[in-house]
Amino acid sequence: MLEHMELDRALLVRKDLEILDLEAEMAAIAERITALQVEKLSVQARLDSYRYPVLTLPNEIVAEIFVQFLPPYPDLSPLAGSLSSTFLTQICHQWREIALATPMLWRAIKLPSRLMYLEDQAETARSLLTMWLERSGFCPLSIRIPIGGHGDFPIIISALVPHFARCEHLSFDVRNTGELSAMDRSMLMLRSLSLVISNSNAGGSGLFNFQNIPLLRSVSLSDWAHIPSVVLPWSQLTSLTLSLVYPDACMSVLQQTSVLVDCTLSVWTRDDPQDDFKALSLPYLETLVFQSRSDIAPDFFHSLITPALLFLQLPEGFLNPFPESAVVESLESFINDSGCRLRHLRITSAYHGKEVYQTAFTAISLIEVRDST
Repeated sequence: MLEHMELDRALLVRKDLEILDLEAEMAAIAERITALQVEKLSVQARLDSYRYPVLTLPNEIVAEIFVQFLPPYPDLSPLAGSLSSTFLTQICHQWREIALATPMLWRAIKLPSRLMYLEDQAETARSLLTMWLERSGFCPLSIRIPIGGHGDFPIIISALVPHFARCEHLSFDVRNTGELSAMDRSMLMLRSLSLVISNSNAGGSGLFNFQNIPLLRSVSLSDWAHIPSVVLPWSQLTSLTLSLVYPDACMSVLQQTSVLVDCTLSVWTRDDPQDDFKALSLPYLETLVFQSRSDIAPDFFHSLITPALLFLQLPEGFLNPFPESAVVESLESFINDSGCRLRHLRITSAYHGKEVYQTAFTAISLIEVRDST
């Protein structure tokens, strides 16, 4: 009995010692936990200070980053969405203030097409345009206004009229030349103009003459199957795009473009073709693109004398494609008459293969042939 008591006392002592050891370990662990918590708070404080490092940048640097975020001017970005200037105003208060104070973010404006086709949305579109124009300060402007479905163009354009002096690049869709009357004023900074007139004979007022645009160099005119009803300073243009025009109307314009460098044409055929084209020299033309799939009289193509031409694109139908030898002879005639040294030839709507052109025109470094399918 006594022996058992001694053993129990020894066991109790051992347990007391183990408890003391564990309590010492627990105290050490608690101390370690406290130290780790203090260290965590210190690390968290440092992390918090670096969570948004961009907010520590000078406003001028942030503004430049914002400008680089958008497509390069004069390219247009959407008015809303993740790739827009508006998006930058929705991140935080500081970014909003910087964006609103950066006029270059608001200098390229493209009104959404959906607004232009919804009835009673003219005032909404006008308000949007007005807001962006105010935010753009004194920056030059690049603006795209699509066609309206309810005669809304005059309402919308009225917001732009006071800012015409700042316009560098304009693109409009209008229904008739009468809607251009608001543009009857000087635009001394205008460098490029794109016009789509859906019906040049409906409600128009005859010819519209653009006045006092000395810097205009690039023009694109579309949906004009008839003789153009707008007068422009053709002689100062270096780039011209004419879409859906008759050959004679096209030639009438080209006769006035003596310093043209780049030209893109989409030519319509007439029911009563007028193929009496006189030779026309375009001495500075380097790029000539025919986008039409229609066959037109070869006289139109061969009447152009282009000694500086480097790139030519045209449908094979312009070359009298049958028989095969006629294609080569037609293109050789054009090159020889012009005296040009083509570097790049692209044949579209082709029936013949690339080898026909590569064999005949070894001096042309790049030849592309795209079939009619």
